[in-house]
Amino acid sequence: MPKYYNDTSYNVYSSGVSVAAKGTAVSSIYLNNPNLTIVSEHPMYNPIVLSTVVEKSTIIDIPKTDAAGNVITRYQIHFYQENKTSTVYFNSRENKPALILYQGIRWNTRALDRVYNSLIIDVDTDGKVYVIIEKV
Repeated sequence: MPKYYNDTSYNVYSSGVSVAAKGTAVSSIYLNNPNLTIVSEHPMYNPIVLSTVVEKSTIIDIPKTDAAGNVITRYQIHFYQENKTSTVYFNSRENKPALILYQGIRWNTRALDRVYNSLIIDVDTDGKVYVIIEKV
């Protein structure tokens, strides 16, 4: 995440972030303020922990950590069914009713606790579903 230095002798507030006089602050968003100097742009914030295209039946394990090794407890799962139909089971095929994704559908779910360990996705022949998991 970008790190900023406050060049002034007073506190600076920018986009809800307070930076003490002659102090530094780290923010997950870019701050546009002439009194703040970017000290480092890295590591950049990236909420995506998994992005994949599923074209055959598969099991996706929900990542437990992000690329920086931080534990993920809250996440959101996005699906986009490009064509055909897919069936999604959460944790187990016995967990019914399953989620049916029809051609052209977009679907999102937010998990505020680690309620899912895996996604079991059964894809029709020649089907394609996009899956993105992001931390929130």
